[in-house]
Amino acid sequence: MKRLPVIVVLLFYCSSCNHYKYTITGKYNVVSVNETCCQTESMIYGKVRDKETNNFVMGCEVSVKSIKKGTFTDSNGYFEIALPAGRYNVSVQHVGHKFLKTQKLIIPSSTKTKIIFYLGKNVIY
Repeated sequence: MKRLPVIVVLLFYCSSCNHYKYTITGKYNVVSVNETCCQTESMIYGKVRDKETNNFVMGCEVSVKSIKKGTFTDSNGYFEIALPAGRYNVSVQHVGHKFLKTQKLIIPSSTKTKIIFYLGKNVIY
């Protein structure tokens, strides 16, 4: 009787990008497919509010300059940015409000990090 090699297929579902990532293992080798799945990507998301009125601030630029990624808040002050795990300074700016910059925000791998920014008014005399 001839023995056939045993092959095991491990299947992982990535809910972020709706793709499957799988690994095929045999007796002597391991073959991985879809290694660039978004599992390594993380996301920061949240809202920007006015510090005095607590209202949402529409049209704020939220950016991570070191990796040249950014977005603008919608009418509800909401934003989201996909980025790889790491340490980043996140900047928020809007006309009529003070510039805000975080110091070394740590983003773990494959996570969603919620941030709420409060912008103070920029008073000019």
